[in-house]
Amino acid sequence: MNRIIKYIAAGTVCFSISSQAIASTAIDCLNHNEATDVMVALAPGLMRQGMSECSKFLPANATLMEKGPAALNRYEASAENVSNSAGNAIRKFAGDFVPESLPPSAIVAFAGAMLVDRTAGKLDEESCLGLNNVWAPLAEFPSENLVAAFVAVGGIVSQEEDEKEDKKDPDKSKNPLAGLKICPYTATS
Repeated sequence: MNRIIKYIAAGTVCFSISSQAIASTAIDCLNHNEATDVMVALAPGLMRQGMSECSKFLPANATLMEKGPAALNRYEASAENVSNSAGNAIRKFAGDFVPESLPPSAIVAFAGAMLVDRTAGKLDEESCLGLNNVWAPLAEFPSENLVAAFVAVGGIVSQEEDEKEDKKDPDKSKNPLAGLKICPYTATS
């Protein structure tokens, strides 16, 4: 289960840019809405990858295999709706690292490719079972709600990971979660 939380956190922090690579105009964290838009935009690629890698381990009647394709269609529609805001949020976080001329949709495509590449081949049978079992009761939720919950969990997990890393190794560039941070927030009605 810890591994699943780490994958959720890794997804939530979307892609890691070492602190040396982030330019001086970058911000320290994204607010909850920005981070949610980024993850909604990146969710289809992660879903596609999860279904592909987990098809080796899960039975055909597993929730991820049965309901995944319909959920992927919903995630893709939601991703289109937030592509510009997600690209702008990534640009805001990365600062001068992202060329100003790059359109937001290209930034999202680049970030998605980086994330899928960083996580490719990392799902084993235990991870897939956990992913399926965590996702199953949430499968019918709108992607925005599902991702918002994962962003909240990811923000907590990434802060805990950073605290552990601080104690073990002050060189944050070795921490895969040292990139995107989610600003602390309080959910309101």
